[in-house]
Amino acid sequence: MPQPVVAHKPARDHSRTLRNVVTVAVVALAVLLVLERFSAVVVAAIQGASDWWPRLLAQAFAAIPEALYLAALWWVRQALAAIADGDPFAGTVVRTLHGVGVLLAVASLIDLCVVPGAQTLVGRGPGYLIAYDVGGIALAAVGASLTVLAQTLRRAADLKAELDEMF
Repeated sequence: MPQPVVAHKPARDHSRTLRNVVTVAVVALAVLLVLERFSAVVVAAIQGASDWWPRLLAQAFAAIPEALYLAALWWVRQALAAIADGDPFAGTVVRTLHGVGVLLAVASLIDLCVVPGAQTLVGRGPGYLIAYDVGGIALAAVGASLTVLAQTLRRAADLKAELDEMF
């Protein structure tokens, strides 16, 4: 019976450390996201500003892709945890690559194509309906590419399992 592939100790240690860093980063970024996007709106509402509702909607629209980016980071953390546990080719890693790719692509497209228009519709937008951002377009392409890589790794794992059964 073939031996399972286990990540070597330095990779496991590095993954464990990076997993912890990503955990702290996601929590800190989530807190900062909420504070940055919504604290001024809450203060305006408390002070009785009449335009607090459109401001809240505009910030909520802007927070959607940012929350998806944080979710993608959390999925990266799951892959790092699988590697830290010694299984670099676990189904978790393949699912994570696919999920991160989808989240990055969708979040970037929402950021480029939905947020500016939605904010403009509530009267708090930049004045245009679609954003042209090279970084956002590149991030969407990287996300889509990760999904293809995940499919390739899944197929390679299936082929390896078939070969292991034969020999």
